[in-house]
Amino acid sequence: DGSSKGIKLKAHSPSATPQQRAWMLLGSDGAGRQLGWGEDSAGIEVMQMRDVSLIFPAVPNVTAQLVVRLRLSEAVRQGSRIWLGKPQELAVNCSGPALRAISLPVEGCEVESSSVTLLVASSLPAGEYAFAMEMLLPLATPQVNTFALMVYGPDGLVQDAAMSLEGREVLAGLLLSPCELEWTASDAGQASSITLGFEVRDTLPRGVLGTVLITFPENFVHTLEGESGIEVLGTSLPLLRYGSHDSWADIRMVDRIAIHLDPDQAIATGRYEFRFPVTVPEQLPAFNVWQVTVCRPTSGAAHCLHPDSHLALATFPMAGFGLSNATAPLPGDRSSALRGAVLEVVLWALMALLAYLSSR
Repeated sequence: DGSSKGIKLKAHSPSATPQQRAWMLLGSDGAGRQLGWGEDSAGIEVMQMRDVSLIFPAVPNVTAQLVVRLRLSEAVRQGSRIWLGKPQELAVNCSGPALRAISLPVEGCEVESSSVTLLVASSLPAGEYAFAMEMLLPLATPQVNTFALMVYGPDGLVQDAAMSLEGREVLAGLLLSPCELEWTASDAGQASSITLGFEVRDTLPRGVLGTVLITFPENFVHTLEGESGIEVLGTSLPLLRYGSHDSWADIRMVDRIAIHLDPDQAIATGRYEFRFPVTVPEQLPAFNVWQVTVCRPTSGAAHCLHPDSHLALATFPMAGFGLSNATAPLPGDRSSALRGAVLEVVLWALMALLAYLSSR
């Protein structure tokens, strides 16, 4: 009759846009004779979930945080699930404190050999989210080194996905571990002292590291006026005192600090931590993550000022604290507490000795 009619089909989309995207429709009669045909050469482009990133240090045999950053293109309902596919060689732990919600409310997770599934605790609007869990990295780069992220609604249908995410190459000679993030205050608009860093598990020869970059969560700012406001704790670190840099600390950007090292010196085993003052923002960002990035020495005018810099070797992400969180003790506070406990024991011992002597 000349009218236009359509046919609705359900199809399972592939993980990526295929090379041959054309769709073709053939019409035939009951005898199989072709009556007409049509082609859509443009086809359908498979859209990946936006702004997905996986942040973890590509160093061998270390337990560190795996941070997942994502952007939901549409709202999800309570009871939705987030599925993370991973290489089998990467062991993850999401039980108890090992799972950090950051900005994604979750109420449990299941770990299998090649995946992790998180249950979303409440309905969420479209927007940016992040979560973290504990990961034990292997000694070498996995043979199949890819990740995938899928969001399932309560009905079990896929709402969004990012497939074939490339993992990082494990750097065999970079034997580093993260130190815990510590802070003195977490009230909005107040001053706080932040301590973070890394541990060298085996001496790093000269020429391996050139910069340590500390990147803050959005809206956190340091209040430094000079390098003297940064405390370098622990083992002596070979800071760059001379050369092309005016200072061993670059504090020109208020949301990060670059610590320049002397590439002509080896870095001995030990803990290397940095303490500096910041102002806590009035509102925490969705990506509330601190990052410590170790970078190779610069060979020219380029500097390592971003975790994704071509000079970056590995980044240790650390889930941030919430507003009005209980403060974490700083290394100095721990040693002070220890000295207090020792002094108390000594006083009790002296009192007991005096009591014994006076009774004789």
